[in-house]
Amino acid sequence: MLSTSNEDEYCNELILNAHAGMLHDNYRHQAYQAAITNAVNTKKRQGDIVRVLDIGAGTGILSIFAWQAGADVVVACEGSKIMCSVAQDTFIKNNVENTTNRHPIILKNVFSNNLTLKNPEYKNYFNVIVSEVYDSHLIGEGCLRTFEHALQELAAPSCIFIPMSAAIYIQPFASESLRSFCIDHQNRFMKPVEPWETQVGKIKDIVAKPPLNVHTWMFNKGDISNWMFDKEVNVNWDGGTSCIGIIFWWESQLDNQSVISTVPSFSLMYQEFRDHWMPVVYFLPPKSSDFKLQARNDLFTIQFSCPHTIPQVENSIYHRHIAITNATLKHFITAITDLVDKKRSSFMIKYKGRTHLKDAVLQKLHHKVDDISFINSNSNTEYEIEILDCFDVFSLTQLEFYLKRREYERKVAGSDQVLIPSQTMLYVQLIESQQLYNKSIPPSRVEGVDISDYRDAVKRLTTNNLHGYDKLDPIYSWEYEYGELSSPILVNLENDVPITTLLIPVSTYGKLTNIFFSVGFKFGDESVRLLPGQYFVKIDSLLVSNCFSVEPGDAVAITLTFRDKILQDIAVQNTEANSHLS
Repeated sequence: MLSTSNEDEYCNELILNAHAGMLHDNYRHQAYQAAITNAVNTKKRQGDIVRVLDIGAGTGILSIFAWQAGADVVVACEGSKIMCSVAQDTFIKNNVENTTNRHPIILKNVFSNNLTLKNPEYKNYFNVIVSEVYDSHLIGEGCLRTFEHALQELAAPSCIFIPMSAAIYIQPFASESLRSFCIDHQNRFMKPVEPWETQVGKIKDIVAKPPLNVHTWMFNKGDISNWMFDKEVNVNWDGGTSCIGIIFWWESQLDNQSVISTVPSFSLMYQEFRDHWMPVVYFLPPKSSDFKLQARNDLFTIQFSCPHTIPQVENSIYHRHIAITNATLKHFITAITDLVDKKRSSFMIKYKGRTHLKDAVLQKLHHKVDDISFINSNSNTEYEIEILDCFDVFSLTQLEFYLKRREYERKVAGSDQVLIPSQTMLYVQLIESQQLYNKSIPPSRVEGVDISDYRDAVKRLTTNNLHGYDKLDPIYSWEYEYGELSSPILVNLENDVPITTLLIPVSTYGKLTNIFFSVGFKFGDESVRLLPGQYFVKIDSLLVSNCFSVEPGDAVAITLTFRDKILQDIAVQNTEANSHLS
């Protein structure tokens, strides 16, 4: 059983490093296992003593693959003390420490760049080096610097380096549903718009051109002179609609046979679901014809830029929240227009929100009245209408936003203020989703390697050491497959009641893995729910780590505990005694 003297530190780092989604990626494991086995066998056929270094060992699975393949020496290098503890337990669990005729795996709690400082005997010592320190952007975890050092300082002559190469590709695309991510209501490009890791293949209206190779790194040749690039890429675009960005993805050749890739799923007949690596969307000023793209990199990032002809506006808010507000804009405009039609006079609007909504209101209503004046949200000036942009504070979870907004609604109730939207609502829904469950909870075994102790520790710590809003995971639910075990239930929740229990009736058979919390708004007589599954909408997902089976007639009890109006805990249980834990 994994343990530590500093439980809080242990819990935080273990959960952060759980990489549960990666550990469920069977294709990744099989590709690495095949490449490692081939490399060990190649060196053995050459009559060499096989010395393998695993850089960034994590749970130690790749080290075990090398040990199982028959490597004479295996050194696992891991910079995290906590993950070293995990790897050590994995080695013991799989009996690589208890053999009489084999050297055990040597575990080093050090970053590979410092390995020879403590162990000078390892300089140019290893004839097989394996590492998986990729992210969705390929080089975001510093693989270039790590690989450069390894090839120069740790690799023996004729070392087999896994991965042997990596190539990056781009595909220009158009998508009407994503246009509002980067183009505002005045047809201005909003910058900076950060790259977006997402399940591109699930966006139904994307039209993408064939991929263009931007750059290829040949790691196995040890030629680091071309690892930094700054080049111009000619992009062909002849679509009927404007290109609004590029889809970035990479492909890494582990050896001559095994490949891993983040190619979008629409490019393949089938691709195993993964959410630890995804294609990345870079938004660009819209283009209606061929254009030139400047591509460059540093040690950690890859940047793309191009000339622009449309106006640009500085924007510090995340584009996804602009898109959400654009989706509800018509309801704001309708509600304000109704009030203006009734008043037919000059009046003041106190606006709490982002500039883009204010501009849209002015553009739509300037002909309605002689004077609409916006005042700063901190002003004490008298006003008649208060507009609250629903997503002004996007750092909050949906549940936290709902509670804060409801508290404010009660505070101004009975006054002359008019709130738009007039009321915030909260919906709760029971969900079954193996993909969402796998996002947080590792498997018990990976290609025959037993990591059940690690899985049990993550489940225990997720249940016992996360509290309050930390238990909620804001997600884009459309990226995952899930089944509904209940209808969305409208609930009334207040944070000045110490303990509140919500009973959600089950409507179908299944296994409860997650609970969705989503918000809605009242605009006059009309209710608008931000539905799970909409591209722009993040909802809160509560993991039920000890998932249990439910059936019609059951009711799931969700108990929320508050102290001084702060959420302390969320607990979930089935009210039926005969339900069984899984």
